[in-house]
Amino acid sequence: VLIGMNDSSRTGFQDKFDGSLDLQTNWYRIQGGQVDIDCLSMDTALIFSENIGKARYAETWDFHVTASTFLQFDLNMGCSKSIGNFHRVQLQYSLNNGRDWHQVTEECVPPRIGCLHYTESSVYTSERFQNWKRVTVYLPLSTISPW
Repeated sequence: VLIGMNDSSRTGFQDKFDGSLDLQTNWYRIQGGQVDIDCLSMDTALIFSENIGKARYAETWDFHVTASTFLQFDLNMGCSKSIGNFHRVQLQYSLNNGRDWHQVTEECVPPRIGCLHYTESSVYTSERFQNWKRVTVYLPLSTISPW
């Protein structure tokens, strides 16, 4: 996971889940996940492998988001096995300390009214991520920190 900025705003973080940083340095809360080698990752990754009967998630500490902030991560659901479209990962943000959550991006496909260009949803499905794939998301204006 890499949260970064451009050269004029260098606040962000990178986590390779290699043990060089305590998980609590970057992550406020992780529920149902653990660092492990799995899914042909060839390295350690944050793995959510078992259904625990409640939501599984990883939540970062708050950080200042500017117009140049981006998020990059590698994602795999299914470990190269076809598991259908049953699983999904939602990339969300909050501007009020986790009280309310919003999708980072909603799908927008022209000629839908208000869509000037195609935007992919920040809900990622297992159908599209059966193998490791890198995702890069430039955070939209709606995610910019109010302070």
